[in-house]
Amino acid sequence: MSAVHRRALPIALAATVASAVMHALLSPRDARADAAMPPWTDLDEMPLPTWATAVAAKKGDMIVYAGPTRTSTRRGLTRIGARLPLHGAKRGGGCAGRWLLVGPLAWVCSESAELTSEEPSAPGFASGDDGLPFRYFFTGRDGANAYKQLEMAGEAAPDRELESSWAVAVVEQRRVRGETWGRANSGGWISMRELHPANPSAFHGEALERERALDLAWVVSDKANTFATPSVAKPLGSRVRFQRV
Repeated sequence: MSAVHRRALPIALAATVASAVMHALLSPRDARADAAMPPWTDLDEMPLPTWATAVAAKKGDMIVYAGPTRTSTRRGLTRIGARLPLHGAKRGGGCAGRWLLVGPLAWVCSESAELTSEEPSAPGFASGDDGLPFRYFFTGRDGANAYKQLEMAGEAAPDRELESSWAVAVVEQRRVRGETWGRANSGGWISMRELHPANPSAFHGEALERERALDLAWVVSDKANTFATPSVAKPLGSRVRFQRV
């Protein structure tokens, strides 16, 4: 399903890996000027194929983790059809193969991925007023059940169980047998009573004219007091986080 864990929104990872990632893959004694260029691998491992430039899901989507182990934070799921850049490989817990580095703090298990010689790419999508491609909902404290076929939803064992606090991208809603069901981006149907609407931030930047002075700012703390003059100790009012001033 197209979901992200604990308020992390879906991502198409295509950024260049920072130098810190290279140090995580190479030991200090190997971090020298003539060290191999990416994709990086551990010294005692088989090098990755020279033709491999990207990583694609074998089927559907891939779970992206912050580190090369299943115990690390889940960053989200890839969009169907996405190809992520290949930067390296490393052994880690929870993956019978190798973990593949596809971006800064972004790893996928080779069990659910395949290497490709095609260039990295992200499927395009139309975004709404909030900048997001879909309407997002979070599963409740008890999680949620997903069904491949709407006709069987709630009438048979679920095809997938989602844990608590997963965010689900809903692309369609239908009412069946007196209950409203939402179809996730990957095709599964979930009861809308098991989902809670997400409230994305409405914050956005401002377009600046080339000759215009930078005469605007935003509050970056949760609350900022305002004063009539710099010497007055009593606040006149307050501004909230991300409010433009």
